[in-house]
Amino acid sequence: MITFDHGVEEQDLDSVNFCEKLENPSVDDFVAVVKSGRNVLLVGAGGCGKTFLLKKLSDVAMIRYTATTACAAELLGGVTVQSYIIKNRKPSSEVMVVDEVSMMGSVLFEQFYEWINNGKKDNRAQVILSGDFLQLPPVNDRFFF
Repeated sequence: MITFDHGVEEQDLDSVNFCEKLENPSVDDFVAVVKSGRNVLLVGAGGCGKTFLLKKLSDVAMIRYTATTACAAELLGGVTVQSYIIKNRKPSSEVMVVDEVSMMGSVLFEQFYEWINNGKKDNRAQVILSGDFLQLPPVNDRFFF
């Protein structure tokens, strides 16, 4: 799991301890990182427990579960990223989870990025991206990274 801090400007990247890597975090470690307000990239092989960890967040804050596929969204009790963006024109200060992020192509990621920023740098939602980049790639698109 890699966690990213809020508010780091691009020109500051060289002078900031930008990320923290936690290998094999406990549920409590994961929840503590999310409660700290940091954006999170949760990566791991299929079946390692990423969805299990994400479900443990339901008592932490106002969590909005989304995924790039309907099947993954259903496992979390959420909706697809596309439908969430369409139904919710402006993000609020909440925690946005995007599961199966490896299937998010550059076009959808750009739409998500614009939506989450909402034209300003304050009052952004906290973002938790989860997935396995060795699994399925985006369909009819290219990776966003």
